[in-house]
Amino acid sequence: MSRLDGETFEMISIMSNNKWVMGCKEEYQEAGRYNMCKAMRDWEKEAKAEGKADGIKAGMEKGIKQGHNEVILNMFRKGKTPEEIAEWTDIPLKRVLALCTG
Repeated sequence: MSRLDGETFEMISIMSNNKWVMGCKEEYQEAGRYNMCKAMRDWEKEAKAEGKADGIKAGMEKGIKQGHNEVILNMFRKGKTPEEIAEWTDIPLKRVLALCTG
């Protein structure tokens, strides 16, 4: 079932709600038929790459937040008030207070 006519290719793309495959339909045409297996493999690779990029971004954001939290707590332990910490770090006072009093 790897080589399909155009209508079947479209039906599978629509039924699977796969707009990516549908948008690339012409790339998978070979001798008047459509290679759905290759289209799905390529879509899977694209989805994995997108997921990996999203994961890296989320990890970086989490790391930055953890770093900020450490700075806040270190400043608080050294006697700085939450108001001073918020002013010096440009971190919202509400967040500083939550860390220092929580």
